[in-house]
Amino acid sequence: MILARFKMAIGLEGGYARHVKGDGGNPKMAYYGDAVLQMAAQAAELAATTRL
Repeated sequence: MILARFKMAIGLEGGYARHVKGDGGNPKMAYYGDAVLQMAAQAAELAATTRL
């Protein structure tokens, strides 16, 4: 679950970064900035609280 959230954050960040630079073709990417931060924060929280 931790890895999945980090990977999702990375994928969304790439699309969001392209959108911010004006290179993205999908206007929905404008809304992904907060989702990227949330996914990364959730992954970090899970990683910090796991016993593994």
